[in-house]
Amino acid sequence: MSEVVKVQSVEEFDSLLADTTGPIVADFSALSWCVPCKRFYPAFELVAAQTDTVMVYVDADTFPDLLERYDVLGIPTVIVFRDGEPGERLTTTNPQKFQAEVNAL
Repeated sequence: MSEVVKVQSVEEFDSLLADTTGPIVADFSALSWCVPCKRFYPAFELVAAQTDTVMVYVDADTFPDLLERYDVLGIPTVIVFRDGEPGERLTTTNPQKFQAEVNAL
């Protein structure tokens, strides 16, 4: 069981991708103003507390270069990284469905 890692720098994000074995689930959001992001984030935190999967929050306003790097066109966007590479995008904001998607990783 873990907490959400709130990325503090691009270097930290890159280090997480390089150093973590297993999938990383990254939520690209803007909690300060994005209503859908605010609605989804409690489910993201809940799933983080119930899994050993590394769950990462990337603030869209602070790290627009990461959004550009991973072709994030709308928020919230959740991307699953494996071996440091972006993979599937989880699209549901329903807490139960999201938890099932993460558990299936």
